[in-house]
Amino acid sequence: VRAEGTVTGSTSFRRAGSGPPGPMIRSMLALVAASVVMVVHLAFLAYLVVGGFLALRRFAFIWPSLAATAWSVWITLADRDCPLTTLEKFLLEAGGRTPYEGSFIAYYLNDVLY
Repeated sequence: VRAEGTVTGSTSFRRAGSGPPGPMIRSMLALVAASVVMVVHLAFLAYLVVGGFLALRRFAFIWPSLAATAWSVWITLADRDCPLTTLEKFLLEAGGRTPYEGSFIAYYLNDVLY
C-alpha cells in the first residue's frame, strides 16, 4: 500500500543534460563577456574625449572627467596594462580564442585613427 503523496521510482526530477553548463556554453559566455568588456572599454575612451566638453556644460562632470584623465595618464606613463584589456584577453582565452597582442587601442583603433 502506498502512502498518499509519495512518488514511486526515481526521486530525481532533473532532466538529462540539465547539469552545470558544458564547456561550449562556458566558452560562449566568456566570449559574450569579452564583448561586453570591449564595449565598456570603448565607452570609457569615448568619455575621455567627450568628458571635458561635458564638464564645460555642467560642472558636475568635471570630477569624473579629471579622474578618468588622471587614470589614463597614469596607465600610459607608467607603461602599465589597463585592467580592462587584461580582463578582455583573459575572457577571450577562456572562450577558446587567441588573445590579441599589444594594447586595446593598438588592436581596435589603430587602423581607424591612422
